[in-house]
Amino acid sequence: MSFAMSFKDALFAAQNGRKVERVETLHGPVWVRAMTVAEKDVFDMSLVADKAGKPRNFRTQLLIAACCDESGEAVFDEFDVGRLEATLWYELEPAFEAAMELNKIGAKDAEAIRKNSDRADDAGSS
Repeated sequence: MSFAMSFKDALFAAQNGRKVERVETLHGPVWVRAMTVAEKDVFDMSLVADKAGKPRNFRTQLLIAACCDESGEAVFDEFDVGRLEATLWYELEPAFEAAMELNKIGAKDAEAIRKNSDRADDAGSS
């Protein structure tokens, strides 16, 4: 009788480390990581409008979730939101694009997030 590895066994056996890519920016290298299921949930929830009905910044939240050091540890956190939002967009564009690609977030996903943000704007202004 041959042993066939189950989906679950194969999935967990493959988790020997997540993908981390080095990305060059205007200020030097940063690493970008693929999010785990838990991190993706936190990222998705971070995009929900705040208590005042103000939608969160997609680009900023993705950079917080995906930018890391060489060992995969997060570089940014929620305390960096204001400073990231004030950064010129093109300074971090290579990291943002790598995060989109590595986490398989496409134009369709970004559009859905934008629509959800618009709905939050409408709900917050009523």
